[in-house]
Formats: sequence, structure tokens, C-alpha cells
Amino acid sequence: MPIFHRETEEEKAAAEQAEAERRAAEAEEAAAREAAAAAERARVSAFQATLPRWEYMTTWERVGRQTGILGGDEMTYDLDRLGAEGWELVGVYGERAVFKRQLPPATAPA
Repeated sequence: MPIFHRETEEEKAAAEQAEAERRAAEAEEAAAREAAAAAERARVSAFQATLPRWEYMTTWERVGRQTGILGGDEMTYDLDRLGAEGWELVGVYGERAVFKRQLPPATAPA
């Protein structure tokens, strides 16, 4: 090939066609990767929507004045009231009572 080679119109057109095909293949691969990632995000979101969700509450109310967290009529009344509201006593740490209750299921994004 000579030192000063000029591309012919056919060579330029072939090079442009090859570059266009390469870009189209790259775009197709990127679209496939994004579709796979979107499907994975949807699957994870749908799974997470099935998991139970909880809210927690701690209270110091009347705990120190009783003979223990389960002692006394006032405490029994308070525990019954909280249970009726859906709260479950899950632990007592020192003078702190910890409760939890289940939240409604999350809705999966469309």
C-alpha cells in the first residue's frame, strides 16, 4: 500500500457501515443488560413486598413503680390495652419494655 493512500468512497462507506453496526451491537447489549437489571429489581421488590414489616416501641411508663413488668393491675391493664392495639411485648431490658407490631404488607412498585 502506498504511503499516501486515499480511501475510496466505497472504503469510506464500508468503514462507516462497520462502525454503525458496532454501535448498534453495543446499544443492543446495553439494552439487554438494562432489561435484565430491571427484571432483577422487580423480582427483588416483589420478594420484599412479601416479607413481614414491623414497627417497634419502647416505653418506661409505670415500669419502675411496679413489682416488675408483669406485676400489678395497672400494668396488666396497660399490657391488655397495648395488645388490643396490636403491640406484642418482645422484651424487658432493665426498666424498659420493648413492643413490636406488624405493619401492613408493602405494595410492590409497578
